[in-house]
Amino acid sequence: MKTGPIELDEIIMALRLLGGQAQAKYIKDKVTELRGGMPAHYGRSHSYRETIQKKIEDHCPQSENWKLSNEPYFERISRGVYRLMGKAGTDQQTRNTLEDFLERQVVSDLEALADEESGTEGGKTAKLISYFERNLKLRAAAIAFHGATCKVCGFNFEVTYGEHGKSYIEVHHLIPISSLPEPSTINPREDLTVLCSNCHRMIHRKRETPLSIDELRNILAK
Repeated sequence: MKTGPIELDEIIMALRLLGGQAQAKYIKDKVTELRGGMPAHYGRSHSYRETIQKKIEDHCPQSENWKLSNEPYFERISRGVYRLMGKAGTDQQTRNTLEDFLERQVVSDLEALADEESGTEGGKTAKLISYFERNLKLRAAAIAFHGATCKVCGFNFEVTYGEHGKSYIEVHHLIPISSLPEPSTINPREDLTVLCSNCHRMIHRKRETPLSIDELRNILAK
């Protein structure tokens, strides 16, 4: 019988043998089978399952335990039911699940800020702002790629505010909105980045001459 800490590879292998999706109790049973039994120090089957489920939740985007720094290996289908994704499943599953999760976060964040945001007048500019600022997929894709740590000062909302700040960050357009091309040409990796609220406001403080990322970094470095 194998002893020692349960490894992620063991859980991934168990889920693969279960067809890629299963309830936590069946994942526990398969891990136990692969190990040749349940180590005595776990005391009871329920404790063993909780240990396995916590490891799954740490690498599951739908979980409160998940952090952007953790590789997403599992997707929660319903309570206590998981399936493989990412390197354990397919890269496409990773992108779809992670961006769906972040889109829900973006919706909530934008609704919370709605009362504080003022409208912008002016034909094309107003329409572009409406599209780009409210496009959930673009914002979610930017956060999924760039992460949730400010690219200027390194501030991370989750580190400072805990669970309340998890996955929160503001998305910044590297090209001024008024000069943006058609929406289909925007690349979240190259045309967008992420900033904390303070840095975002400082970049846009002078409306006609917004600062670049490097210019604001230089100001901070002085």
